[in-house]
Amino acid sequence: MDELWQRYRTFWTPVLIGLGVFLVGVIAVHVMTDDPEELAGRLATAKRKLSKKQMPSRAHIRTQTAHAEAMGANVSNWAQRLDQTDADAGDLIELGVDQALRASLLRGATAREARAPSALAKRFDGDTAAAEIALRQFEKARQDRIELLRTADPNVGFSRLLIEVWNEMRQRANRADVDLRTTADRLGFAGVSSVDAGSLPQRVLNLALLARIANAGIEAGIESIDAIRVSRPAGSRSDAFLNEWSVEIAVTGQTAAVKEVLALLTDPQDPVALGDTTLKLPRSAKGLSGRVTLETKAYSVRVNPGAVVTMGEEDDA
Repeated sequence: MDELWQRYRTFWTPVLIGLGVFLVGVIAVHVMTDDPEELAGRLATAKRKLSKKQMPSRAHIRTQTAHAEAMGANVSNWAQRLDQTDADAGDLIELGVDQALRASLLRGATAREARAPSALAKRFDGDTAAAEIALRQFEKARQDRIELLRTADPNVGFSRLLIEVWNEMRQRANRADVDLRTTADRLGFAGVSSVDAGSLPQRVLNLALLARIANAGIEAGIESIDAIRVSRPAGSRSDAFLNEWSVEIAVTGQTAAVKEVLALLTDPQDPVALGDTTLKLPRSAKGLSGRVTLETKAYSVRVNPGAVVTMGEEDDA
């Protein structure tokens, strides 16, 4: 054997090398390329799915475009009515401070009413002097609270705003004989131990919303604010199109008074986004009259109608 190898070595050496190169090539081809049968199957499946699709007509495209434009206009309209449109964090804080202090110090007076002494005085039972004092207090407090929230620690800034709103609401509730139950202490913020920069817009807007509802109830003459609960801070992920932060509140009073609270929540020109809402009547009640309890979940909402909404890829499975 050794003699044969020595005699024919010059022949077998290139043959064996060529065989090795061939085997390496075959292995590489199978590793780096798809199985032809599997690839053919995938192509056939893709062809069947593609054949089931239909190209939309030009009329259909025009209709869908019109629908999209109409929906876009509706989104922009509702965003403007919610009054928190396309705002950055600073704008949201300024908006929340303004609403909270208007509800507590000016008894819900609008900017237009505040500019008209006679209109503002109506909020104070015709007392022009009291209205002027409240307006000066509001203007100073608004400037001070916004500045503090922008420059100081979030806990400090929010605590000052909450104390100012809560003290005024508590005094007004006592004068109007509205019972503030323990579960409504500090407008639901008694259990909030910390506020950071990320949750500050949510907390300020929730405070503003609760102050508006409480003010409507006090002005209407409800009997009690039974319970308030604010949602936990939202996570780090935020939706570019929509943010919503909930509060829950329960109030009890005569039907006429509770209707005024509902009127605030459902005002077409300044609506509040609502979740589950119920009216509880005493067992002995006949019809919607007498004493009722309103329980509602309301949302502070931020809408950015110009944001791109990703609906996800079409599922072809």
